[in-house]
Amino acid sequence: MGHVNPVCREYTAFEVFKYNYLIWGIAFFLGLQFTHLDDGPLKKIEFNPEVMKTWGAGLWAFFIALCVLIVGVVLVVCRRYIELGIMKYYIIWATFLFTALIWNTKREAKLGKHIHIHHYNIA
Repeated sequence: MGHVNPVCREYTAFEVFKYNYLIWGIAFFLGLQFTHLDDGPLKKIEFNPEVMKTWGAGLWAFFIALCVLIVGVVLVVCRRYIELGIMKYYIIWATFLFTALIWNTKREAKLGKHIHIHHYNIA
């Protein structure tokens, strides 16, 4: 796969607004509000095998659709990063980040501490 040279383009204020606010702003806000959505059928969404055994068809359909959406977004982003030749930097950063996280978790566990990471920190 050849290296792609991106073309410079000046975005309008509205395009910047649409991208930053409508995409990232709304996603960030909804992610922070996840605990407020922990009501009704969403209350049963817990990634624990014992709880997942009690899920009905609707919750499994929602879970599978969510997984397909996340995998699809990750694949599109990875494809673009590979086309731009920057994927190696993200792999290096992710390797460093997860190595440091695992090392620190083991170090803190020896002191009787347990790490808890909120889902929006991971994203």
